[in-house]
Amino acid sequence: MKKVEQSIFIIIFMLCAFQINAQQRDISFSVANGADKPDQVKVINTTKSITIILQGNDVLRLMDETTSVNTLEESNQKIMVYPNPVNDYSRVNIISHRDDILVLSLYDSQGKQIINQYFNVQEGKNSFSLQGLMQGIYILNASSSEASFSETIISTQSTNSLPEMKHVSNTPINQIIFNKSLEQNEDIIELAFSQGDVLKITAFYNDQISNVYLSPETDQNVDFEEFNDFISDVDGNVYPTVTIGSQEWMAENLRVLSKPDGTPINYGAHSYNNDDSYIETYGLLYQWQAVMDSDSIPEAQGICPSGWHIPSDIDWKTLESELGMNENQLDIYGWRGTDEGAQLAGHHELWDLDELVNNPNFNTSGFEAKPSGYRYNGMDGEEYTNIGEESEWWSSTSGDLENSAISRMIFRNSSKIYRHESKIDIGKSVRCIKD
Repeated sequence: MKKVEQSIFIIIFMLCAFQINAQQRDISFSVANGADKPDQVKVINTTKSITIILQGNDVLRLMDETTSVNTLEESNQKIMVYPNPVNDYSRVNIISHRDDILVLSLYDSQGKQIINQYFNVQEGKNSFSLQGLMQGIYILNASSSEASFSETIISTQSTNSLPEMKHVSNTPINQIIFNKSLEQNEDIIELAFSQGDVLKITAFYNDQISNVYLSPETDQNVDFEEFNDFISDVDGNVYPTVTIGSQEWMAENLRVLSKPDGTPINYGAHSYNNDDSYIETYGLLYQWQAVMDSDSIPEAQGICPSGWHIPSDIDWKTLESELGMNENQLDIYGWRGTDEGAQLAGHHELWDLDELVNNPNFNTSGFEAKPSGYRYNGMDGEEYTNIGEESEWWSSTSGDLENSAISRMIFRNSSKIYRHESKIDIGKSVRCIKD
């Protein structure tokens, strides 16, 4: 067997800066005013669509990509399991330098094999979903034609479902340019960064998460104070959740590209302006048929994770009532309520300045609505509009008009919530709600 350094699989690429004057910014992380460190940190350069995973005590070094040279090196770490410990769902990433057959075997603490699957993998980052693990310690073994390596997995979830692993996606090698540099201290992780790039930083701590958005100009420490529960979709995207009254909602727009069974959504899922750099911040814009996944009943699961569903019109009314909307306005179409829309909105820096942002109850619910705009079919083909100005979300309830469904909207110049029927071929955001 060839040495580990010659194996065809790696999980991190090397980004080495060779020019002495390269601009860099060091970012460290802490919890509760420095009292502790996060368990893990996920950093996404939303401008460049690059993602890296760090341990909580690592330092993120942002390197000006115009003064750095990317080289492909290999790491001692061969499998990345995220999150680990696992709670209900985890993503396994393995990078291959060529097309190959990969065997993934999972063993429990007694040495019993509970998964043994063969996958035809392509060159690049191959992502697998893993779910259904009972509480305990497991060993995941990955074997190819030239290499074999293992990773320990800890599951904290008690479940009655069967363990399951699926191949979710492949990312070509030339699209992955992040790394952990062997030239630096082992706790320094480098990431390509240009002035003005926006980072989404997610900290995992005690099975909860916290998100911040930054465009750092100098060295700094990011301290996370407020943490929320989270849910993962079949693609491994992680969403914070918020409880409002008796309901638990996703606190971010859905951005899944696969159905719950792992098959791709082949129609009706769009990034704003067909630009994938918008997805991490604003989510995807879905046509109603794609959202419902061929179902047509209110509260259908649709493309939501297991145990969650597309909110019905009644679910939205329950939320609006909890925020203070008068009962006699709930069934009205058009603008309703007083400041409920302002309560749902969040991230003032993304909204055009107007009445919504200036409302004193802006961002008081934890729903964190962002102005993601919408997609429609215009005279000259598909059109995208109103990013920075409005948010629209589907319900699972069909409308009285032909080929329509009921939706909600908030807009920059009003603090209220707009209820209306929309054509089902329009692309809107989706929030899932827990069953």
